[in-house]
Amino acid sequence: MFFKFLALKPDLEQDIINSGKQPKRLRLLVPDTIVINDNDNTYWVYTDTEGNVRRSTFHDSDLIEKFKSQSNDEKEIIAVYKQPVVRNGRVEENNIEVLNLEGLERSLFSKSLNQCCVQRFIKCRGPKAFICRSIWCRNKPPYVYIITNKRSYQDPKENDISKFITNSQRKDSYVPFYSSSGKHLQDTNKFMNNIVKFIEGHSGLIFDELIGDFIK
Repeated sequence: MFFKFLALKPDLEQDIINSGKQPKRLRLLVPDTIVINDNDNTYWVYTDTEGNVRRSTFHDSDLIEKFKSQSNDEKEIIAVYKQPVVRNGRVEENNIEVLNLEGLERSLFSKSLNQCCVQRFIKCRGPKAFICRSIWCRNKPPYVYIITNKRSYQDPKENDISKFITNSQRKDSYVPFYSSSGKHLQDTNKFMNNIVKFIEGHSGLIFDELIGDFIK
C-alpha cells in the first residue's frame, strides 16, 4: 500500500507535462512491483532507464514477458508474492510466497485476489539472502540492521521460502547486526532521505520515522 507514494499517477504526470512543467520524480532503484486491489486500478511501479521511479498500467502478457527468466528455466524463482496480514485494523506483516513462471501467471491472472503485490525477485550477491533494514528518524540519528540468513542458497535441507527470503519472525533463521555508522548506513540513508523528501513534497504527509529494506 506504500508503493503508490513513490511515483505520480500517469494522468497527473501528463497534466504537469502538458502545462509546460517538468514533473519531479524520485530517483531510486525499485524492483518491478505490481500492486493489486489497493483501492485503485492495478498498477506497476518500476525504475525507468534514467533511474527514476515511475507508475504505469500494463497488460498481463507484457509483464509476464518482462519477468521471465533469460535462461527460460520455468522452475527458476522470478517473483515474490506478498499479502498483508491485518490484525486489529493494522497491517503487522506480510504472508510471502516465492513464485516461478507458473506461479506468477496464476497470481496475475487470478480474478479472486485480495489486496496484494507481486514483486520481481532480486537475488542477493553472495551465498545467502540478506536485507539491510534502514531506519530514518526525524529527531534522532539513523541506524541500520543487517539481517542475514543462516542457510545458504545451496542448502538442500531448506525449502525455497527459507533459502531465498529473510524471515525476521523466525528468530532461529537469521543473524542480525546493528550499526549506527558505516557504509551500509551511508548508502541507504541517502535513499531514505530522498523518499521522505519526495513523499512529503507531494502528499502532505510528515514522517517521524520511516523503515526501508534494501538488498545488494
